[in-house]
Amino acid sequence: MADIGAQASATATLAPAKLSTGIGAQTMFRQIGSTLGVAAFVAVLGTPTRSTVIGVYADTRWLMLASVALAALALAPIRRRPGSPLPPGTTAAPNTVRSLDGEQR
Repeated sequence: MADIGAQASATATLAPAKLSTGIGAQTMFRQIGSTLGVAAFVAVLGTPTRSTVIGVYADTRWLMLASVALAALALAPIRRRPGSPLPPGTTAAPNTVRSLDGEQR
């Protein structure tokens, strides 16, 4: 369910003609991030023995916390401020939806 919200917020300001490209780009970056995250997790985790498994998993928690902090720092400057105008040539997504029978809701 979180993926639907992330996809909607990532593509909310795109024009209808650019929506499929925006969804594709968002999905591609999500897949790349997942791949790099799993690779980093495995690199830190390695192959623990029974006596070291708890300590190694603690290290992976620190890796995930550091990743979240770095992502937050990277994304903080690019978020749109409330009330700021949309980029030129874009329109906001409409608040209404048309059903299959053409009725506006």
